[in-house]
Amino acid sequence: IRYRSAEAVADEIEDAVNKYKTNIVVFTDDEFTLGKRFVYDFLREIRERGLDISFSCGSRVDTIDRDMMAKLKEHGCTALYFGVESGSQDTINRVGKNITLEQANRVFQWAKEINIDHVGSFIIGFPWETIDDMKNTVRFAMKLNPTYAQLTVATPYPGTPLYYQAVNENLIEDWNWEHYTTLRAVMRGYRFTREQAQRMLQWAYVKFYSRPKFLIHELIHGRLGTIITAVRNSLVPWFNEKLLGRSSE
Repeated sequence: IRYRSAEAVADEIEDAVNKYKTNIVVFTDDEFTLGKRFVYDFLREIRERGLDISFSCGSRVDTIDRDMMAKLKEHGCTALYFGVESGSQDTINRVGKNITLEQANRVFQWAKEINIDHVGSFIIGFPWETIDDMKNTVRFAMKLNPTYAQLTVATPYPGTPLYYQAVNENLIEDWNWEHYTTLRAVMRGYRFTREQAQRMLQWAYVKFYSRPKFLIHELIHGRLGTIITAVRNSLVPWFNEKLLGRSSE
């Protein structure tokens, strides 16, 4: 992997801060913490330049340690995004994620101890899964109890191994590319229908975000409206198709 220098990244941020009068930065790099030296060099750069910014970034549970997480928060990081993907170690292995459930447990516990917002990303509906496997992923998400969970359904994007598998095994039932949003099930599995996968996604959102302790926490912090909107948007396709009797375009 080829990195930009910490100095170059800090230069760009400093320019944006001065030009656009902003102090919020979002790094969409899913592996921002992969290079330990880069992370610490970057934090040193923003400290020495006196850049008063708040930023969020992606990470992996196998490329971050407690000290790095604490240093990130100390230097303005307000949220970390982790792709956990599944509550099944078998599924994690099959998709080539190369992490363990134990690592996820440990890192999410650090985030709570350090008191930094953290988002976990989870995917249900891989062809080989069962309904129980999907439920276990949602239960694992609730056990990890991240600040927020991003819940999606496995989507066979062209060019990916999942796509070729789904095509070869005739699993894809919806070829409307506008529906390939990760919030709409477009394929069936070996032991579940496409409709079942869609219902499981709706169930997952409601299950995770309707917990009383979570709702009270968000209400106290004035963020309940945002959560309601996110859950509502995840349910729109299902409501349109089943309650209104038409497909959402």
